[in-house]
Amino acid sequence: MSKWAVFLGAFQIEFKPRPAIKGQALADFVVECTAREEPSPEEPEAEDWWIVFTDGSSAAKNSGGGVVVIAPEGFRAYYSIRFGFKASTNEAEYEALLCGLRLAAGMNATKLRIKCDSKLVVGHVSGEFEAKDERMKKYRDTALELLKSFTAYSVEQIPRAENAEADTLSKLSSDTPEHIRRMANMEELSEPSIHAFPVAMICARPRDWMDDIVAFLKGGALPDDAIKAQVGPH
Repeated sequence: MSKWAVFLGAFQIEFKPRPAIKGQALADFVVECTAREEPSPEEPEAEDWWIVFTDGSSAAKNSGGGVVVIAPEGFRAYYSIRFGFKASTNEAEYEALLCGLRLAAGMNATKLRIKCDSKLVVGHVSGEFEAKDERMKKYRDTALELLKSFTAYSVEQIPRAENAEADTLSKLSSDTPEHIRRMANMEELSEPSIHAFPVAMICARPRDWMDDIVAFLKGGALPDDAIKAQVGPH
């Protein structure tokens, strides 16, 4: 052993211990065996739903309904309906709902979220409550028939505080300031919807930006004005 030490000493050989490879081997193993996260498939875009807020008001002089129609793009259309007949609170609520359904169908809506603060009306339409009164049965059946126009719908009861716009529209009258009345389409219903459907316009607004929006949403029609057509309704 001493002879080998003398012999090898002439070559200036330096002993270095073999480095441990456990740590690196373990790291390589973890990297190799760790399951790579597969990219998740893209979730389908949320389908476009229209939203309709409705409210009815029954009073000795001015009974009516209010409807707010909101397109998927966020555009809003306001409607105030005057009743040419006496209507109870529940009947007024139903008339507002029926008007909202007809308006949404006329705008080519296919999926509809209905928001109303009447527990009775929502209960009837959803099937939670049974309609016992004969007139309420007719109103319920009329609503269900109109709902067949849509491929999907939901009916939700909301607090009155969340239905303020429709409530205001249901109470518009000749005493309401003109700048507020000009924002809404004012219509008159001459008889209950369970007797006849037609709704007659009694207060034609001057054509404004809302008409261009409705025309665009219904059929993609652009305004006649070249500048407006380039900008698009917004």
